[in-house]
Amino acid sequence: MIDFQQPYLSEIKKNKVKIKIVFSGGDSLSGLIIAFDNYSLLLRSEEKDYLVFKNNVNFIEPVKKFKFPND
Repeated sequence: MIDFQQPYLSEIKKNKVKIKIVFSGGDSLSGLIIAFDNYSLLLRSEEKDYLVFKNNVNFIEPVKKFKFPND
């Protein structure tokens, strides 16, 4: 099985790319990924840290154009 999530999130974190997380219910939160594991993301938004559980995330998108190295 190919793991796309780990290298994608690592690259976003390393390059400090601001992202927008859209949750299953439609709400969203923007910020920088501070850390992540298989189940959660630590997101810094407006000087606050949020522990986001991935099972509630609909999708993640970069706020500005971001070229993933494998493209």
